[in-house]
Amino acid sequence: MSVWSEIYGVAGLPITHSFSPAMFNAAFKRYKYKQAVYLKFLYDDPQKLIETFKELEIRALNLTSPLKIKTLDYADEISEEAKAIGAINLLIDKNGKIRGENVDWLGVRNIFLYNGLSLKDKKVLIVGAGGAARAAAYAAFKGGAKIFAANRTAKKAEEMAAAFGGKVVPFEKINENITYYDAVIYAAPIKDFKFPEFDEKQIVLIADYSTPLKIKTKARVFDGTEWLIKQAAATWNKLGYGESVEEIFREALLEDKKKKISFSKISIVGFSGAGKTTIGKILAKKLGKEFYDLDEVIEKTAGKTINEIFREKGEPYFRELERSALKEIAKKKSYVVSCGGGAPLDKRNRETLKRQTFSIWFFSDLKKSFERVAAAGRKRHPYYKVATTEKLARKLFEFRVPFYCEVSDLAINSDGNPREIAEVLYEEIRGAIERRRGN
Repeated sequence: MSVWSEIYGVAGLPITHSFSPAMFNAAFKRYKYKQAVYLKFLYDDPQKLIETFKELEIRALNLTSPLKIKTLDYADEISEEAKAIGAINLLIDKNGKIRGENVDWLGVRNIFLYNGLSLKDKKVLIVGAGGAARAAAYAAFKGGAKIFAANRTAKKAEEMAAAFGGKVVPFEKINENITYYDAVIYAAPIKDFKFPEFDEKQIVLIADYSTPLKIKTKARVFDGTEWLIKQAAATWNKLGYGESVEEIFREALLEDKKKKISFSKISIVGFSGAGKTTIGKILAKKLGKEFYDLDEVIEKTAGKTINEIFREKGEPYFRELERSALKEIAKKKSYVVSCGGGAPLDKRNRETLKRQTFSIWFFSDLKKSFERVAAAGRKRHPYYKVATTEKLARKLFEFRVPFYCEVSDLAINSDGNPREIAEVLYEEIRGAIERRRGN
């Protein structure tokens, strides 16, 4: 049985490319924190994110684009660093209050610090003006550097320069006289970016780790993975863990880079009423895959409704049918399968889901899920036997959460327009496939 009671994660859109779960889960395993798990949350709506944070009693979430700035107004309290930067990349539960922190800037500072590099009086060009760029500017500012800001949208560069006492460089001229700068920090997507000729005295830091780095230079280059490792280590410390983790993170990241995510077989898990079948059908059609509702497959095979199977044969017999049906579906080459709310409770089902599918956890507001199931009628929902009220449904949901955590490759809030949610998932999967081809 799963024992996870501490949920951590990273949230953003896109998010499938993130190495953070591999890194943190490796550290949890190394130091035997068996109660902790770190997940990927596909979110771009800060309000839904905060609702999920509270509902699942999440301990902490790292944030990436586009949530770093969008979530500022949703935290209960914000650290002085995050206020100065104007962006959050870490939400932490502090005695029931959600606190917004920023450790991105520590990632930049520590790259320089741990490599014996001083920022004092150095001329630092920062390309970009989003959350990561502002964190880099703050690190440079705190280190006593002279800041130069460049961005495709000039107004944002002007705002960042004004916030940290810097100067603006027109974006189209950043490669002119590039050797004037002691350090250049690229805190914007580098796809299709043409790097200039750097000299051996310069330091180049690149935040983007999702795009293959193709640069030949004599300069000292730190890629996005080093920034990620340093800020992740700062997160680890913020969470109250004191162990050394950078080498664990580095090993896990390099190992995760080698893995190829397959989207040929997709499973959807989650509580009853989360929209698994409705959204799953739309997603399968968009992806050109066969769709299977696991409960419907069981009913067709048994010639009885799920409720009849439970009443006449009991849950153990139903789980045998469920296990067998999932095993048969898993043999197929390409599909989307919507699993019953209790499917991940079975150990062999969990093994099938983890080893053979890309599993997506549909999380829905419990009250809304309960209302949907009630509106659909009770015939196919034997969980009403134990969840006759919303309060009892919540107890059942809380019992199942660790099992959803164990199998999930991705979590998404499924409240809202089914077609829009399916579109978000489709774009996430399509983007992940394109990035993989780019590698």
